[in-house]
Amino acid sequence: MRKMVLVLLLVLIFCSPCFGFELMVLGDSRSGIGNEDYQKTEEIINDAVAYTESNYSELVGIVMTGDYVNRGRDEEEWEEWIEANEKAFAYPIYPCIGNHDDEDGDYAGWNYYHTFSALRWWSVDIGELHLVSLDATLNDFDVFFLYEYVLEMMKYFWCEDDLKAHQDKPTIVIWHSPAYGSYTWFLKGHGSDSFMRERYVPLCEQYGVEIVMCGHNHWYERATVNGIRHVTTGGGGAPLLPVSPLPTDKVEGSQVNISAYHWCVVSVGEGMVRVDAIEHATHKVLDSFEIEL
Repeated sequence: MRKMVLVLLLVLIFCSPCFGFELMVLGDSRSGIGNEDYQKTEEIINDAVAYTESNYSELVGIVMTGDYVNRGRDEEEWEEWIEANEKAFAYPIYPCIGNHDDEDGDYAGWNYYHTFSALRWWSVDIGELHLVSLDATLNDFDVFFLYEYVLEMMKYFWCEDDLKAHQDKPTIVIWHSPAYGSYTWFLKGHGSDSFMRERYVPLCEQYGVEIVMCGHNHWYERATVNGIRHVTTGGGGAPLLPVSPLPTDKVEGSQVNISAYHWCVVSVGEGMVRVDAIEHATHKVLDSFEIEL
């Protein structure tokens, strides 16, 4: 009997995937009802950091999918947000900009840039993983508005070159508004970003991106389309959105859609990436999936 137990333990040890490091991912921590002073944001980030540190092997950074503040121009609001996220700043933060951060579409007085020392689009290698961040606020440019038009063209060609150059690495791309997002029942709110879907998803498909992670919709959702997992993680403290019961409101490929405060943990190991969506406070696993590389 003891030999059988020992054999089973050895099988579990050697057959289970060995993950080298983790990234925490969450978005939409802006103020709103129930989060007027970023009290919910602070509660969630403290819970997320403590839980991930205790239950995973090695947390090396925090990815954030935008909408940190409600009013991007307001420097005091950014200071409140920074104070609420004290535990997050113990780690490298990998951000993308959201529509609330880029208030009025003029880059919000550069408060986002000053907070994160980040550009509008960038990429970085974290161990074996390649992480790409794009600015989805340049999604309604007009050819007659030369500044935004030039920026968008620069971003597109940069993204194409970057993805092409890193096809040998597992790649996650982040931007704010999801290309594949369901509608909430409330006035058909949020949903999908058709511009990012039509312009950037084909690049992701062409160059073998495994996962696209976004925010904007204040819930958790996973949709799989043409082999890419499109994950919406918008449960970082902003008021939650109700999930619509209507099948017609579901986006193509939607497999999981839950309204809950949460964060995601991306575990990266040899030949494998796993994503767990963890509910705040209960620590219930809302969703989990693995990708073999």
